[in-house]
Amino acid sequence: MLIIVTPIVQQELNLIPVRPLQENRLKKERPSDWKALFETGTIFARQFEEYFNDHYGLRDLLIRTRNQIDYTVFHKSEKIIIGRDGWLFYKSVVEDEEIGAEKMTAADLDRIFARVLKLNRILASRGITLIMLVSPMKNSIHPEMLPASAPRRPSPTSFERYLAFLHAHPEIVTVDTVPLLKKLKESMQVYYKMDFHWTDAAGAYAARDLIQRLGSLSGKGSLWEKPIRIVIRRELAGGESQALGLLWQTHEEAPYPAGPRPDLDLGIYTQGQNSNEWTYSTKLSDKSGLIPDTVMFGDSYADAFLRAGFTAYFAHFQKYSIWDFAQKFQSVPDGTRFLIFELLEPINFLTALPFWPDELKAN
Repeated sequence: MLIIVTPIVQQELNLIPVRPLQENRLKKERPSDWKALFETGTIFARQFEEYFNDHYGLRDLLIRTRNQIDYTVFHKSEKIIIGRDGWLFYKSVVEDEEIGAEKMTAADLDRIFARVLKLNRILASRGITLIMLVSPMKNSIHPEMLPASAPRRPSPTSFERYLAFLHAHPEIVTVDTVPLLKKLKESMQVYYKMDFHWTDAAGAYAARDLIQRLGSLSGKGSLWEKPIRIVIRRELAGGESQALGLLWQTHEEAPYPAGPRPDLDLGIYTQGQNSNEWTYSTKLSDKSGLIPDTVMFGDSYADAFLRAGFTAYFAHFQKYSIWDFAQKFQSVPDGTRFLIFELLEPINFLTALPFWPDELKAN
């Protein structure tokens, strides 16, 4: 009787505190049309079963217990590849996205290249310089941390062919972070063991390279003169660790820029329509020493730039999500000097026409 009753009591009263699982979906809501039980051909019973399965009193505790046993005892996970020395990798990235990118044909890559060239021409006609900023995945910089069972990609990869295309077109300004990260790897940790992203310290170095390149292109010279000071902090582990769904939260020691952040004193941030969209405007009256108005289409890797305070070097900076490129491309204001296109390694999503604005869909 206790076994039967306990989950129901937990569901109603939540007597046992359990951290909710972080799931990329919304749990089912309780169906309200109970009268449908007395009608034929309705789906009320199925809807209630789905609701019950999502809200069963000990659901999250039982799932976390099972996951903890799998991870600790059997060294396995449904969603995460567990590598050497505690390094974690998303299965969806290594097994699906990256392998999907390797299935692209030469024609697929040529269409991507044609659209990038056209994007560069369109922006140049508006007086805007395109900056292609490329961000590799963790397993490209740390392949030695993957287990032997992980799928292997051909050489060169689609990403490497994409980089070769960019370097073969000097009219497109490219900030390639791969050599930087490989060099930094010799002296510091450049990706989190338990998170998808590069460390904030590595992101700060990538941000400095970007600032120096933009300073040169805009005639401002070398802008980021201060050295990047690094501190080691122990923080709650990131997304890949959370995806394990364990009983106990994990922490990780990693390098971070020591600060302080000059952008917080020198400018003002304005939040946009979502968490990936914001604007920074300098409070300085004399903007002659700053990089002119810039727009970035980027992802969560660019958040490390923000935490490094890189916006302090801009007169005005507008950040959009890379996934809003088709919708926000027309919002790039007149007077913009640079447009930064920040792109993660699995480039196969660039083959999808909905990603591109209408003027770039035609070859």
